[in-house]
Amino acid sequence: PRARPQHGEIRGGRMSGFGDGYVGTAQDAVKIRRLEKQREAERRKIEELKNKNADGQPGLLQFGSSTSEILETAFKKETVGLVTREQYVEKRVNIRTKIEEEEKEKLQKLQQEEEELQMQKRKKRRVRGDPRLSFYDDIGNGSDEDEFENQETQKKQLGKDPTVETSFLPDREREAEEQAERERLKMQWSREQELIKNEPLSITYSYWDGTGHRRAIQVHF
Repeated sequence: PRARPQHGEIRGGRMSGFGDGYVGTAQDAVKIRRLEKQREAERRKIEELKNKNADGQPGLLQFGSSTSEILETAFKKETVGLVTREQYVEKRVNIRTKIEEEEKEKLQKLQQEEEELQMQKRKKRRVRGDPRLSFYDDIGNGSDEDEFENQETQKKQLGKDPTVETSFLPDREREAEEQAERERLKMQWSREQELIKNEPLSITYSYWDGTGHRRAIQVHF
């Protein structure tokens, strides 16, 4: 009787357990089984991605990432397993379109926020230019005492700051004081000169007539 072939045994150039058209070794059979498991796992991943896309996945844009990096990341997530050239191109175009739309929406949002900020700044400048818009009614309805206090406060605010250096600025009072001081010093100098002129000058001299003589004489100018 003929021996019954075992599982995985090659008989007549064919492997038992497979179709009549397959010819290979036991290692090929193991490789085929491994590839089939990988394809099955990839198929499950594709189904999961399809379900997530159907439910609505979050935006692909991430702060700090460039468009090319975002495109590559999204394309790798969407493309799993073997795909045809048409499928590859279609997915690539769809992902790029989605990213461009999200970038456009983000840019529009930033422009809107910038416009709102500029509008708030303009409102603040208008309020500063006319303070009566926010305080006039309160001041008009206040008592006379409040008005008097406000006037006193304004006068104090308009006063000079004693800590500021103002010697270089023109000042009539200071200039008059300086002119009077100059006149006083001029008169004092003139009096001193007159006193010096009126003092007698003592001159000592000597002459020789056979004996020595020393004399002194006073001179007035």
